[in-house]
Amino acid sequence: MQKLRPLLLVCLSLLTQQASAQSFAKGTTSFSLGYGLFSYIRHPLKVEINGSGGNDLPSIGNNGSLGPYYFKIEHGFSPYFGVGVNVAYMADFWKDEVPIPDSSGAYTDTANFTTNRTTYSILARLNVHLPASNHFDFYAGLGLGYRYWVHKSHTDNPNYPGGQDFSSGSTANKIHLGFELSAGMRWLITRNLGLYGELGLCKSMFQLGLVYNIFSEKTE
Repeated sequence: MQKLRPLLLVCLSLLTQQASAQSFAKGTTSFSLGYGLFSYIRHPLKVEINGSGGNDLPSIGNNGSLGPYYFKIEHGFSPYFGVGVNVAYMADFWKDEVPIPDSSGAYTDTANFTTNRTTYSILARLNVHLPASNHFDFYAGLGLGYRYWVHKSHTDNPNYPGGQDFSSGSTANKIHLGFELSAGMRWLITRNLGLYGELGLCKSMFQLGLVYNIFSEKTE
């Protein structure tokens, strides 16, 4: 252990020196790649049974998702403000097996309902930063730009009350305006590489990911 102590001290010193640069400064360009947790998207499909109105689908089936994934670029134009672009992508699918009544009202058969939804956004972003130290940077900001989503639904029940339009239905948003509001923190571990976390109104409640900084000569 005594022989390892000098080596450990050297490694700790190198890490400290690498992280001596601020995690945010004027002229710094940051690239972030993250993954979202606790998506705000919910099951979009309702089933009409005996004309009684929309009823939630029973929990018989499966679902899955891809993302949400986040990619961000930000450039600091002052010691406390940065502008950039945020790109987010997410895809979901739901497949449910729903009881179907016969002419007597008895539920003797089932039908499969499948829904696929894809959404992405490209937003311009403005952040205000409050660097707490050479390692930590707290920030908050908002984004505004283009948002797109589409969902497609299908059922193998030819007598579904929703009609044939539902079987090949596809719906997309008509207003392509995207918005997000969040606050977060960056932790600079080495000279250029760090971690970030965000909480707010995006495609998910939480985000976690990596951040990589490229410093200008003035911030070296």
